[in-house]
Amino acid sequence: MGSKKGAGGQSAAPSVSPKKAPASDRVVFGVMGCGKHCIEMTEMLLNRPDVGVKIICDPDSARHGPMAAMVEEKTGRAPERVQDFRKALDDPDVDAMLIITGHNWHSLATIMSCQAGKDVYVEKPLSLTLWEGRKAVEAARKYGRVVQVGTQTRSAPDFREAVKYVQSGRLGTVYLVRGQEFGLHPPTEIPATDEAEPIPETLDYDLWCGPAPKAPYHPGRWWWASWDYWVGMGDHAAHQLDMMRAFTDQRHPKAVCCMGGVHHLDDGRELPDSLYVMYEYDGFNMIWQGAGWSNHFETPFHAGSEGLEGRRWAVKNRVDVMGTDGTLFMARRNVGWQVFQRRERKQIIAASHPQGPHPTALHIDNFLDCVRTRERPNADVEEAHLSMLLFHIAAAAYRSGRLSLRFDGETETFVDCPEANQYLRRRGRAPWLIPDQV
Repeated sequence: MGSKKGAGGQSAAPSVSPKKAPASDRVVFGVMGCGKHCIEMTEMLLNRPDVGVKIICDPDSARHGPMAAMVEEKTGRAPERVQDFRKALDDPDVDAMLIITGHNWHSLATIMSCQAGKDVYVEKPLSLTLWEGRKAVEAARKYGRVVQVGTQTRSAPDFREAVKYVQSGRLGTVYLVRGQEFGLHPPTEIPATDEAEPIPETLDYDLWCGPAPKAPYHPGRWWWASWDYWVGMGDHAAHQLDMMRAFTDQRHPKAVCCMGGVHHLDDGRELPDSLYVMYEYDGFNMIWQGAGWSNHFETPFHAGSEGLEGRRWAVKNRVDVMGTDGTLFMARRNVGWQVFQRRERKQIIAASHPQGPHPTALHIDNFLDCVRTRERPNADVEEAHLSMLLFHIAAAAYRSGRLSLRFDGETETFVDCPEANQYLRRRGRAPWLIPDQV
């Protein structure tokens, strides 16, 4: 379905620069973020004997304790605790950064880490806007850093096997790839007043906001409703869209059509709870649909999920690749994939039911291998950017009120539509600005 070329039409290089690799076999991390998921990921890192954690960073020092206790228990050594992650960037003993923060920080923290000579494992989504995702790619390439994004399905053996199956041509000509993400999300508790509450003494709130506007302080997750801090359904769409694009081996669509709105979660949010998107490519289309009001979405096309442990994920969080000779159904979370013939949908002609480690552990292994070999990782920063770009252009079309827009892959902007292009880049907030030249 096409060749892979970089921005401006240049072919992607096979590996990163051989600049600074760890001075020893042990990879020492700085960790940015001390939330529950970051603790879980750090613990998975420390399950390997060749990994250490020297510094943990979180703008709220009240969150340091559980992370520090876990690191000390696993390694026998207490990590340094800091609020400002730049102290980890300045430490020559730190080889790599684990970045698991709010979406407003992912790109800038990645860029700053690359500039400091650190390799990066950053959670998805890579970016809050298209432009900053491209800047993260530029920083990784300029400073020769390994950047792995947390779309861990890229490291799942069953997924890699499914991609090979599709690209072998055994589905015939693929005309449609579709994906979906359905979930039941609670209403967001948005503050009823603009009057700020007292900022806890343990919190550096300016640092927490970072590139996002410094809104009046309120505890809670009100920021989940705002484009300035979160990508909404793009959080999980980062997985589905990445899978869809991997199957097609394409970079940029020619056009996007998007509809949606706030249909159920009428809590004052900016982010839609329903989106339906079509992407046009040469010779085929991709469709992605998402909603935040459905806990268990049944369709006639969930064949193959019955009896599997991950059935709920297979139904609500799935990708279908539809060709003239067969259709492949694929879900995340070790659910596997199956192929049905065109005319005999009940006849399985190929299948994979994975066994073994969760792909997150494999994803970490791949990252650490690449830190040493300087090869590009499975979820390289540019692959993640090109996939997240699909959500960003859909969101820009939605926000601009334009039903259908043409897209220029060379410039990564819309054609003759400044009202939509304005949503591909955020203004930022000093001093936490992403520079034009990284």
